[in-house]
Amino acid sequence: MSRQWMRAAWAAALLCAHLAWAVPAHGQNNGTLSGRVVNGTAEGPSVGAGLSVTLYVTEGETEQGTLQSTTDAQGGFRFEGLDTDVALSYWPEVTYLGVAYASGTPLMFQTGDSEMESTLTVYEATDDGSSVRLESVHMIAESFGQVLRISEVHVFGNVSDRAFTGQANEAAAGRFVTVFVPLPQTAVGIAFPEDEPVERYVEVEGGFWDTHPVPPGADGSIVRFSYHLMVEGASVPLERRFSYPVSALSLLVVQPGLTVRGELLLAGEPVTFQDKEYDVYQVDGLGKDAPLSVELTPISATESSAMPGVTTDTGPAAVPGAIGSQAVLRWLGLSLATLALLGAVLYPFVTRPRGRA
Repeated sequence: MSRQWMRAAWAAALLCAHLAWAVPAHGQNNGTLSGRVVNGTAEGPSVGAGLSVTLYVTEGETEQGTLQSTTDAQGGFRFEGLDTDVALSYWPEVTYLGVAYASGTPLMFQTGDSEMESTLTVYEATDDGSSVRLESVHMIAESFGQVLRISEVHVFGNVSDRAFTGQANEAAAGRFVTVFVPLPQTAVGIAFPEDEPVERYVEVEGGFWDTHPVPPGADGSIVRFSYHLMVEGASVPLERRFSYPVSALSLLVVQPGLTVRGELLLAGEPVTFQDKEYDVYQVDGLGKDAPLSVELTPISATESSAMPGVTTDTGPAAVPGAIGSQAVLRWLGLSLATLALLGAVLYPFVTRPRGRA
């Protein structure tokens, strides 16, 4: 899990729950964070001395700076002179065998406290991906008149005690890749979050590869992306298939704007977030490559949200040219509102105690 995603999800969840911090005017620089790096792989070697531990200091979603420490012979590390302001969050992180491991939740001093402890668990690496699972898929569908945006979050788990670091793949120009995410044939304008490294994903025919490792845990890796479907008739068919069995799938539909039909969809209670209402559907599970077929029917363009840069007229100018369309669709991407919604509504799925950059 990236640090940015953990922070955004955490901040959104706090906002959704209407939590508030009592922030003192000035913190005391007498805080201490001590911890240890341990090897979670059975019969794995002791971590020992010499590993660099980075401590990220944030306030809300803004990074305030970083500090460095090094493990001792027992894998221990220590940071002193920390600001104990309760508005600050601390995220220790260590890289082991090329994989970054971070604390799954922020560490914060409580009022009157000056000491904290943390354990960072690292794992040996493997190129065997048979232990990887697609724990959950979360989708948001939104209408912009003549274009539908589909945002997705895939939560990959790893049931072994070794981090899956990937294999070289010819289709990905020889790069080491881990999980493959197929896309609908009609998808256009795929976009990835701006806080992700541009080299993380490798787009190929039919989908894309992820290059990030999948550490052990129920949420070893989280993949976020969006794409768009052009409205060419009264309804838009969407068929999704996945390269792994899916334990659970949820679909959130922004209202007003769309009606949805699908044999496998089970309707749940609607949710409201930031003055928007979402219809909620669930699918108990899907087999590998099993199709999820849904039909999305937009409400008339005059009742839907207008897509920035695209008119809702019925004339030739309604759909922009190929180059302009791709640029606008990529600009839309995963909006901040979508990220906040995913962080708040899907918070239980993305903030389990397992973190990585």
